[in-house]
Amino acid sequence: MPPKTIARRPCHWSELRSYQPSLGVAHDCWGSSHCYARNALIARIRRDYPYSRNMPKVRYNKHKFRELVVYLAQRSADDPWFGDTKLNKQLHFCDFGAYRKLGQPITGARYQRDRHGPTARPLIPVRAELEAEGAVRIEQRPVGANKRRITVPLRDADLTLFSAEELKIVDEVVDKLKQSTASRVADLAHDESAGWNLVHQHDDIPYVTALIDTEPPSGQTLEHLRGIAVQRGW
Repeated sequence: MPPKTIARRPCHWSELRSYQPSLGVAHDCWGSSHCYARNALIARIRRDYPYSRNMPKVRYNKHKFRELVVYLAQRSADDPWFGDTKLNKQLHFCDFGAYRKLGQPITGARYQRDRHGPTARPLIPVRAELEAEGAVRIEQRPVGANKRRITVPLRDADLTLFSAEELKIVDEVVDKLKQSTASRVADLAHDESAGWNLVHQHDDIPYVTALIDTEPPSGQTLEHLRGIAVQRGW
């Protein structure tokens, strides 16, 4: 069972980038999921920010992912802007928020960087299974000149799979995004997902990046970065 609170000092994503020049690699190669540069960069974060070394290994729980999809569709049934874009962002904020607050994600699903923000890799195949089982229905609803794909729940989610802390995070995410359009939610994901900003298109977003603060760096952080720059002669 992970700790309910984790002592840590979140770093800003600009601090993570500050390690890059010392790796001796070009900027345009470090985003690859198989690239030494990115792996070395994350290793340095684990070394210099000890809280990240204590995080348990992430394991994907398909049963929880299935039920989370159904529950988010239930909670968003009256949301006029609910669709695939918002569902993907809800899933991402739930999992990465839980990793940050509880020490492990809710489902452990893999997320990738897409143009409109993080997307869950298992969503399409898992939702197809749910549809085949009669747990959800997929509808295409017109939105202006386009169509929005809506996940409509046909049964209640099994909430016994989730802890009270996990459900609290999920409900907070739904409430936070409910009044936002799909476009606004995508912009929010760009602003608040450090991992989305630190990998290349279609690369996995590492869960450890949930610990990186996306707020503007404080004066103390800026001084820390200046000290690194002076030490390394940048």
